[in-house]
Amino acid sequence: MKISLKYQLAILVIAPFLVVIFGIWHTILKQQQSINFLKKSYVKQEKAIYLSNIIHELQKERDYAIVYASNPLIENQILLEEQFYHTDSIFNKYFWLNKNDFFMDVDTSALKKERNQLSWLLSSPVESEFFYNSFIDILLDKIHDLQKDITLNPLRASYALLQSKEYFARIRNRVYEALMFREFNNKNFAFFAQYKGAFELGLKDFKKYANNSVLESFELNYKSGSSTETLQIIADLFENKSISNLYISTDSWWLNATNFINLLHQNQINIHSNIQQNFAIEMNKKQKELHQLYINTGLLIIFLILLWWLIIYQINKRINLLKNKANKLSLGDTSGEIHFTQKDSISDLAISLNKLSQSAENFAKLANIIGSGNYENPIKNRGKQDVLGYALEEMRKNLYFSKEELKLKYNELEEAYAHKSIFLANISHELRTPLNSIVILAQLLNESKNLTKDEIEYSIQISKSANNLMELINDILDYSKVELGKENININESNLTALIHEIANIFNPIAKEKNIKLEFSLDLSQDSYFTDSIKLAQILKNLVSNAIKFTPLNGLVFCSIKEKNNCLEIIIKDTGIGISLENQSKIFSPFFQVEDTLHKSTKGTGLGLSIVKELVLLLNGNIQIQSDINQGTTFTVILPLNPEDKVEKITIKDEKSDEIIQQKTENNTTKISIQPEIINQLKNKKVLLIHKDILTAFDFVNILNSNKIEVYLATDEYEIDEIVNVQKIDTKLQYIENKWVITELNA
Repeated sequence: MKISLKYQLAILVIAPFLVVIFGIWHTILKQQQSINFLKKSYVKQEKAIYLSNIIHELQKERDYAIVYASNPLIENQILLEEQFYHTDSIFNKYFWLNKNDFFMDVDTSALKKERNQLSWLLSSPVESEFFYNSFIDILLDKIHDLQKDITLNPLRASYALLQSKEYFARIRNRVYEALMFREFNNKNFAFFAQYKGAFELGLKDFKKYANNSVLESFELNYKSGSSTETLQIIADLFENKSISNLYISTDSWWLNATNFINLLHQNQINIHSNIQQNFAIEMNKKQKELHQLYINTGLLIIFLILLWWLIIYQINKRINLLKNKANKLSLGDTSGEIHFTQKDSISDLAISLNKLSQSAENFAKLANIIGSGNYENPIKNRGKQDVLGYALEEMRKNLYFSKEELKLKYNELEEAYAHKSIFLANISHELRTPLNSIVILAQLLNESKNLTKDEIEYSIQISKSANNLMELINDILDYSKVELGKENININESNLTALIHEIANIFNPIAKEKNIKLEFSLDLSQDSYFTDSIKLAQILKNLVSNAIKFTPLNGLVFCSIKEKNNCLEIIIKDTGIGISLENQSKIFSPFFQVEDTLHKSTKGTGLGLSIVKELVLLLNGNIQIQSDINQGTTFTVILPLNPEDKVEKITIKDEKSDEIIQQKTENNTTKISIQPEIINQLKNKKVLLIHKDILTAFDFVNILNSNKIEVYLATDEYEIDEIVNVQKIDTKLQYIENKWVITELNA
């Protein structure tokens, strides 16, 4: 599979780019994992804190139960029931949170079952402590399970303090019971000792994991008077194993111990507050780090993309310059050199390409020298590997010898061509003398009254054939003179008006034979001009003769001469068969003839238009043709009024818009079109078109002829009746007041 250089470079640059992006993505992924872990840890912290609050409410409920057991007054019962329902509402909220997947990793069904067992104990509060302790132990285990995957010291300190608080409450209860019954038996002491050890172990863990600010606050309250007294009582009981020496009332003990428990609870609240604050700070820090990482990643990606694009653009730009230079060289263009300021392999390639271009340019110069015809100077080769230099030298040698041979052949051909032209001129001249005699004798026979009818026809045929042959010989003789350069220009004062009348007299009878309307128009400021009247007459005769010859029956031929821009403008226009665009480039070539689709054969030598062109050029003029198949032909000849001037190539354009001009009518309106509905009404009818402007009338006749409509033209009112009667016209067509008017004559 072919991969373009641009894409290969892109792959080379993108590969390290992707590695960098992968590293950044991996870093972002780790940061996101860290945030997710932090969120998960926070959720577990919140669960543990919530369960700690439930334990605290259960501890208060247990306290009310013990108080109610020791003193079953109605107000104590009310306090116990209120606390029970308060704790129950908190517990129900806990289950609602669990239902919303907040505590999915806690077995809530077991907790609910244990909690429901406490409701009936209100009627037997003496036995309730054991069940409260069991239920609180379950919750402590749940908290321990939640935090075992969390390595946060504040949460561990909170759990240790929660344990210490619970076991100190149980110590308080054991001592309260002993003071109430004034008995501290072995069973009570065993529980007391167990709870004391668990309490001290919890305090040790608390001090191990708590931060300095929490420890300072705890130590300050821990060493207060009531706290020290309460702890000393516990130490004395553990040492003496008896309450005989304990002089404190049950109410005082209960109050002091409960205050110490509240002290522990307050420190636990402080820890929870610190945990939540620290989490918010840590989460905010992680989020900021992640956002900054996203921003840095985006900026880095943008930078890498710009860097990648710049590298690819610069390399591709330089390679494209080399490619364009190579393409120019392949097309033979050696101009320009490539220069790179950066020195690398590409610049080395550019230097090599410049050298190749210089070599090609040198060979081109040598080839131009050879092409200019300078074959004399030999070409020096640069070595055995100089294949091009060797080939050019061989070509020079061959051309040198070929040039000499061509000179000889050219001289021979030029001499033969001159002999041919001289021969044609001589033979034409020799043929004209006896042919003139034949023409004169034929005319005398035509005037004789002693010939039979058949003899008269033969005599007429001889006269026509002799005249045709005379025209052919004259054409050949004229062309030979032009070809040999023996046609001289004789400038004299010529009466153009008389010349046009002469040509009209010659061709009017020929035009009438084909029922062709032949019109002449003169727009001259004077009758006489300085020109070669013989050459001008020959030009006009050839063009008018051709126009009549290739125009079908009932057609139109128009000839106009007018002054324009210090020139004579001669226009010969017809409604004939037209000339294709392909043949228009050949029409002035010698012996070329347009196929006459009307008669299938064409008389003549095909020299008429070539003679016309040569004569026009001799008069320093120019000639142009405009034509299309079945749309007629227009020849435009421009001759300078000053014979010494020269007319450049004709371009018929409007001076303002630089577009081909449209023919104008007499009132200077643009050419009018014939609508399709008018054409449909005229089909299968003989139509007389009445229009004063002969130029515009030509276009209308062409339109009607192209739609297979037989049309005759009248340009003045005196012709109308004659044409209508002779040609048996069905319909008259006139343009009156900016619209076409059709008049049915038979109606």
